[in-house]
Amino acid sequence: MAALFVQPSLAATQTEQRPMLPPGGPIFKGLQMLHKAGLLKITPSGSEMDDQVFEPGSLYDNSQHLADICAGLPGWSLINVRSGVFVLGTRHPHSDKRAWF
Repeated sequence: MAALFVQPSLAATQTEQRPMLPPGGPIFKGLQMLHKAGLLKITPSGSEMDDQVFEPGSLYDNSQHLADICAGLPGWSLINVRSGVFVLGTRHPHSDKRAWF
């Protein structure tokens, strides 16, 4: 992921599920919020806590969710989508204010 952050041109090519980005608790929570809002048809895999047992299938399932979201956002890469879902899942105190981004 660090390579994708420091090389935007490389990140821009990553729009399909091929890279398996780590799911993590905030990713699960963000995807869960999108599911509850009706933006994802299928419930995300995994758990809210990073300290739970790793479920290898959730890596593929949740990466597919990220790829599906990415497909609807022209000009976005998976790193953009994952970062946005991560921020949503952490519910940073400033996430409800537009001034922070």
